[in-house]
Amino acid sequence: MITRYREDVDHVEEALSWTVDMAGTAALATVAAVILLSIDPVLTILVFAPLVIVVATAERMSGRIRRYRVAARDAT
Repeated sequence: MITRYREDVDHVEEALSWTVDMAGTAALATVAAVILLSIDPVLTILVFAPLVIVVATAERMSGRIRRYRVAARDAT
């Protein structure tokens, strides 16, 4: 029972750490994008457009990729 409590505390700490890391990363990305936009908006859009396209494509394909992984796992 004590081991379970220790693991629960570890999971809570890990979740909090991940949340703080993600918030910091999001804040940094926002500040960086604002600074880049203030310097050269066209170049900023040209830099971030491929990133947005790749992320959107990966999100749309995630279901298909998941199905392929399940099929490959079942085949072996």
